[in-house]
Amino acid sequence: KHETAWEWLWLTVARNLNESTMKVRAFKPYNAKLFSSLSEDQLNRFRVNIFTDFFARSAASQDLFKQSQSRLRYIADRVLQSSYDMFNKNKDDTLDELSALGLRHVGYGIPIELFGPFAEVCVEVMRPMVQEFPNKITNTGLVWCPKDNAHQLPEKDIPEHMMIEGFRWSISLTARVLVRTIMDGSTAVMQAVHFDDSKRLRRALLDAPRNQRNIWQLAVQVGSQSISPLFWALRSGAHITAKAMIEDVLTIRADRDNYYYGADELFKYQPNIADNILREAPFLADSLLEGLIWRSHKSQDNLRPVIYYVKHLLQDMDEEQMLSRALISYVRFNHPQTIMHPILTFTLDLLWEKMAKWYFLKDRVLTMINSIIFITAECLMSGIEVAQDPTASLFLAVLRALVYAMGFCRLLYWHVRQIILSVVNKDYAPFSCFWVPRYLTRGSHVLSFMLLLNLLAMMTVEPMFHCLADSSDEDVGYGGTVRFYCDAWTDEMSLAYEPRCD
Repeated sequence: KHETAWEWLWLTVARNLNESTMKVRAFKPYNAKLFSSLSEDQLNRFRVNIFTDFFARSAASQDLFKQSQSRLRYIADRVLQSSYDMFNKNKDDTLDELSALGLRHVGYGIPIELFGPFAEVCVEVMRPMVQEFPNKITNTGLVWCPKDNAHQLPEKDIPEHMMIEGFRWSISLTARVLVRTIMDGSTAVMQAVHFDDSKRLRRALLDAPRNQRNIWQLAVQVGSQSISPLFWALRSGAHITAKAMIEDVLTIRADRDNYYYGADELFKYQPNIADNILREAPFLADSLLEGLIWRSHKSQDNLRPVIYYVKHLLQDMDEEQMLSRALISYVRFNHPQTIMHPILTFTLDLLWEKMAKWYFLKDRVLTMINSIIFITAECLMSGIEVAQDPTASLFLAVLRALVYAMGFCRLLYWHVRQIILSVVNKDYAPFSCFWVPRYLTRGSHVLSFMLLLNLLAMMTVEPMFHCLADSSDEDVGYGGTVRFYCDAWTDEMSLAYEPRCD
């Protein structure tokens, strides 16, 4: 009996698969003909009539479709697109898109009972439009239906029947995939998010194992797609539940063998958690930061031991990121009370002391030295008597060479690097009628770029460079090896180069 039941099961599965394969092959050309024959007027009627008929059939659905008219038209277009994709797009890609759409419906709290009526309404609205298509077949003889070769229809009715049935099959399959995704993704945690109920959330987590408790709140997986209940709580305005989830994930728990702390999982599944909180619920910023601090309940010498979990404020989960996205988000938030939180203060002081201070001081000292050299070379030693003295002229040449080497070359390297990074990352910003690299929207970087252009202009009229190529003996009296006055350096160049140091 067991062998007979097993054989019957797989024979039934094989028969159903063969029938479904035959339907897809039979429906595909008629589906393509359907969408190529729909006019713009018919499409507009479809976009309007499906919601009119659906609201008349199911009054409760009106509370779920509160979007604008443009959004409803977009939803209608997606319905048609899903029907077309069922026959003409890779099945794995189509399933991934529908799974992602179904998970969003989980967050919206859409009842699965509405999908069946909605699919039927779509078919009923499409039926009269198909009947309007011109039919060149006039033969009324009976032929086998291409769908299953199991029943006969008049030949002139075959195109209309196949287009309607193909549309019904694709829409029904889409609805079944969405219903299955919603049933799999409608966990108790997602239901608590939908009702924004922290008590319901705590009840949902009672059955969660300690090593899975954080995952239940951070990822719901259906097929290859996943949705984060915490992200959806922030996005949908369920901030009470979101606060409870953040506090629960960042609570330290233990059993006989292990400690469980959800900071790593939180930043793994939600690498932009700080940015999401600051955008959607800024008042929860302190909840996240407080969760990264452990304070002992015991004191010693009137002091309590404290542990700061700064790993994810210093190091990003993406190794290509120089700094943590969480720390950058808090800095860009521009809120004095938030940035003065103890863990942020400690983290920023640590970065300054261990990494940034010496680079900053080295750059400032180098800039100061370059400024002193520039003033000396361009103002203090710009007289003719310096150019006539061989020793002084050589010293002046060295100083000006240092100006261009330490100033121009350093600025040129930095700006070229930033421009290349902006081009590679397509990071542009509008400026007047043009698009410029985004880094040039900062005032300090604009001044730096203007200084680069100024040094470049100075190099074009630099007398030292022009006189190097002049081999005439008329100006031998001006200097020795390096000259600053010659026939190649014209009066116009002298006027353009003349320094203003007073």
